[in-house]
Amino acid sequence: MIIKYLDVETFKKALMAGMQNMIANQEYINKINVFPVPDQDTGTNMAMTLTGVMECIENHYFSDIKSLLEVVADASLNSSRGNSGAILAQLFQGMSEYPAYDRLNVQQFSELLMSAQKGAYGALSNPIEGTILTVFSHFCEVWRKASRHSHAGFKDVFAKSLLEAQDALKKTTRQLKALKKAKVVDAGAQGLVDVLQGIAWYLE
Repeated sequence: MIIKYLDVETFKKALMAGMQNMIANQEYINKINVFPVPDQDTGTNMAMTLTGVMECIENHYFSDIKSLLEVVADASLNSSRGNSGAILAQLFQGMSEYPAYDRLNVQQFSELLMSAQKGAYGALSNPIEGTILTVFSHFCEVWRKASRHSHAGFKDVFAKSLLEAQDALKKTTRQLKALKKAKVVDAGAQGLVDVLQGIAWYLE
């Protein structure tokens, strides 16, 4: 079945599935946390940030996608912990600035992603590549290209974009000295990929 649109309830459930997947993987993310400081709390910080979001949206009705994302953005800002949590909050903040729709097609979702990317990069005075930002940028770029096809559906476009995000994640090991020395990927970027993977599984 080709999913041509995401309505607000499907979008909420997909987000929840992605967040739950990341939270389940937080201990592994803690273990590989060496950048910017090897304090082994990136998984915990991201999990606390997303748990705060889930608690605010789980049993709440939303009339449209913008109202959902406004609550997600506010909740993520209020519950954000650490650098990774702050970046997640900025991604959600960027999404919340996208216009109100009852549902989104793949092309509109591409614009939503670009709004998130712009919000995150704009909020940082010194964005560092080889992190969660890099992986999200690669995901957005493939989505933008794949969504141009008139027959494109969410499952197909998401699968292609996720593969690119996974490949970009692997490359973070070579982009930052601390990651190269420890032979690990960026912990925050791993958390983002876990969220995306959970969403992909839900769509399937």
